[in-house]
Amino acid sequence: MWRGSQCGVTEPRWAVFRHSDKWAAFWEKAISPISPRLSKVPAVNFDKDMVVGVFMGEMPYPHYQIEIRSIREENRPDQGKVLVVRYRDITKMMGVFIPPFAVQPFHLKKVPAFDGQVLFVKVRR
Repeated sequence: MWRGSQCGVTEPRWAVFRHSDKWAAFWEKAISPISPRLSKVPAVNFDKDMVVGVFMGEMPYPHYQIEIRSIREENRPDQGKVLVVRYRDITKMMGVFIPPFAVQPFHLKKVPAFDGQVLFVKVRR
């Protein structure tokens, strides 16, 4: 799991990474230049795993976060078997003396490989 408040993704987005080349290219452009503690591309065995991610986009203050709440396979009558990623936006109380600076909250998770459709559903809790 990788989570943070600054990345190179400035628009709200969802992502599914199923191949190592796309994963490495994304990491090298959107994560490692901005977060020194996450400079190395994490190893993922894409023969058996994949990575899903949610990105809040750029927010003006540091009290925003995004969180993947659950990931599970579901049978939907109209779509068949799908992988549902439930996530939520979090707005924490802002301290009185916190200077305003832009953040780009993100949350990425490694999950077992799934060949079908991935649905992202925003939830309240």
